[in-house]
Amino acid sequence: MKLSQLKTKEGGTWVSIGEGAEILIDRSNNPQFREALQKMLKPRLHEYRRGLIKLKELEDMNAKAMSKFVILGWKNIEEEDGTQIEYSPERAYEMMTGTPEFKALIEDLAGDFDVFKEILDEETEGN
Repeated sequence: MKLSQLKTKEGGTWVSIGEGAEILIDRSNNPQFREALQKMLKPRLHEYRRGLIKLKELEDMNAKAMSKFVILGWKNIEEEDGTQIEYSPERAYEMMTGTPEFKALIEDLAGDFDVFKEILDEETEGN
């Protein structure tokens, strides 16, 4: 395998999650996400290194950063009554912290190299 084949698409990829719903998602290791997480941790670095930050607090920081820099949009996601949920980073944060299944889905998709690699392969084949 050539190193160039390991490159992934940046800026997000639309991923179908079923029943017509799609999420525009970026990689969990994208620079904006990493920088945002570092900014949140920096003031508490001494606590983090000593293991004094509770897991819940770390998860909350992660959810905040993912809501802004990993989840970039969505289509056709609905409330139980069928009302469309409009995308916003704030709403994404609410869903990340209030719906464990949504959080798990986002974390799985954002960390799945193949999600981004497949799109890149399709674009490369078209050239």
